[in-house]
Amino acid sequence: MKKNLLSFLLCLISFTTFSQEEETKVFEGFNGFPWGTTVEEIKKTKIITMSNNDAIEEKLEITHYNEINSTGDEIRVYSFKSNELFAGEIIYINPDSYKIKAITSKIIKTYGYLIETAERADFFMGQPCKKYNCRKDINKNFTISLTLISETETGKIEFVQLSFWNPTITDQIIELSKQFYEEELSF
Repeated sequence: MKKNLLSFLLCLISFTTFSQEEETKVFEGFNGFPWGTTVEEIKKTKIITMSNNDAIEEKLEITHYNEINSTGDEIRVYSFKSNELFAGEIIYINPDSYKIKAITSKIIKTYGYLIETAERADFFMGQPCKKYNCRKDINKNFTISLTLISETETGKIEFVQLSFWNPTITDQIIELSKQFYEEELSF
């Protein structure tokens, strides 16, 4: 009986240890850059251009930089808080069904299955659309989201948006932005 109990405990400990090792294998960052990388460090190897920020983002010290591939059908967006990388997005423009399947297969292989969280009517780049969103919280420093954006009438998928972010930093930004909005409304 003691031998069976000991064997069970050893299996449980090794399973727990293995599970923790699996969690730490995920790269916490975007496009090969860990969270906290500066704009200057990324500019050493990538051609990125600053995009427009709104007034709240400027107050929060948030900047976004874009990298567009040579064919113009893929945009990578690097997001910084106080000059430190905290999020990134890859936007695929007009992907065909093969590209969509390749993207989703790679995500499943790398991160496992994502959980469907929403289907809703929305706007993207000023146009009405439908959004299908799936996400997965990998750990406290890494979350991934896959959004399929389609035309409202035809249902054709026009964009696939992959988002990667550090939830700890993002939650802080959300709280700060709420404070700024409350201050703006109080005037």
